[in-house]
Amino acid sequence: GREGIFRLALNAKQEKDYRRSASKNTDTKFIEPADLSDYVVSVPETALGGLFLKDGLTVDPRKYLRALWEWCVAMGPNVSWEHRKIEDIAAHLPIHRSPPSSTSSSSSSSSSSIFSDDFDAIVLAAGAGISRLRSLPVKIPITPCKGQNIEYRLLDGKDAGQERKGVKYPVISGRYLVPTTSGGERVIAGATFESEEEAMWTKGDLSHALSVLSPIIESIHPRFNESYAPLESTAGVRALPNRTAEGSIPICDRIGTLSNGTPFWVLTGLGSRGLLYHAYLSRLLASAILDNNASKLPSAVARLNGGNGRGDLANTKGPDEKRGKSPMEKSGKSRSNISDLLRSRNIDSVDNTHERYEKNADRNGGQHALPDDYDDKTQAFGQ
Repeated sequence: GREGIFRLALNAKQEKDYRRSASKNTDTKFIEPADLSDYVVSVPETALGGLFLKDGLTVDPRKYLRALWEWCVAMGPNVSWEHRKIEDIAAHLPIHRSPPSSTSSSSSSSSSSIFSDDFDAIVLAAGAGISRLRSLPVKIPITPCKGQNIEYRLLDGKDAGQERKGVKYPVISGRYLVPTTSGGERVIAGATFESEEEAMWTKGDLSHALSVLSPIIESIHPRFNESYAPLESTAGVRALPNRTAEGSIPICDRIGTLSNGTPFWVLTGLGSRGLLYHAYLSRLLASAILDNNASKLPSAVARLNGGNGRGDLANTKGPDEKRGKSPMEKSGKSRSNISDLLRSRNIDSVDNTHERYEKNADRNGGQHALPDDYDDKTQAFGQ
């Protein structure tokens, strides 16, 4: 599909923010109300203009994940995928093996443990599923939040005497419309934000999703329901982080050490911005793991146990867990928070008017070799 993402300004604050963003960034452009029809098929009466992100991309998350897995496999022979259900971390903790003797048994380590002595480090990155794990060494402050998308198809014929036209660009304004075909014949709309625990982990409910999303979509695309017919809903669960003074910031930290000395890390709480944060934080985490030094992580994300990684999974001491100082700390300067780091890379994590990424659910399959038992969940969650 074409490049570009469009954000509608439906109130004075949005108009002001979008004009400011366009004045600061060469890859954005403010669109005056008279020109909105060049970007959106149906213009809301309350629209005060909009912001066009020229280099914005629509990323198909399932194909993207398949490609990432294919790349991991290509990196070396020691990459494998094992799909297992885990409910209690304690049931999989490794036990120190006794020195071999004529009376000792090799059964001191449970064959069911997923935590091998051969691992240099373990990273817990189970998204919202972390909230269902028992026996974690520290409380990980995330809240599951269900989100549903609806896939629509463009109806044939005319509407109000005119030929129906498909959505041109992905449109974001509270919720989103993302065309998955070049002509907008298929569109993903979303997403809901649902906190009801009893329905959190269930499949999509089309009637409920329509009751929530239809009036919102109509506000950003008038007569949408006269042009498109719903096909199905898909659902997934976000991992929302606790809100701090800096906003809803992901969690990336060392949370303890296994009894065999293996460091245990966590990366979660990416909320609706997984595509924005995942590569950046993963690179920082990999560097911290290689040095076994949690202080290499921004303090805003490494906020469990005060960021010192002293949590103990097995009530036994592992290697020295004293937190080393980063070069910035040694110089007496304050450590950069994640917002500063993102801004230094021209990514605005605070002002949503310059968010570059939109995500839509995969409806077309894919040819990459992601394992068949990969538990795919829709990732098309808007801001």
